[in-house]
Amino acid sequence: MRIKLKKVVKDIKEKLDNLTFSEEVKKYKNEEEKIQLTAELILKTYNYCKALAEENYASMLKEEICNPKTSQKGLQKELSELKTI
Repeated sequence: MRIKLKKVVKDIKEKLDNLTFSEEVKKYKNEEEKIQLTAELILKTYNYCKALAEENYASMLKEEICNPKTSQKGLQKELSELKTI
């Protein structure tokens, strides 16, 4: 009886470990998806701002998301460089 109980406890612990691992994988995948979506958004924003800058840099600056002073931190340098287009 005691050996059987130890085996049951061991099996339960393994199942819990697998559950935890599974949840960790889900968390990792969610974070990975967030990073991918953020990268896509940054690229689309940059392309939009670049198109505006090609028409008129001053017009680009009127857009909050395109103005280097008010844009996302990762885009500020790149948006400033669009001035030379």
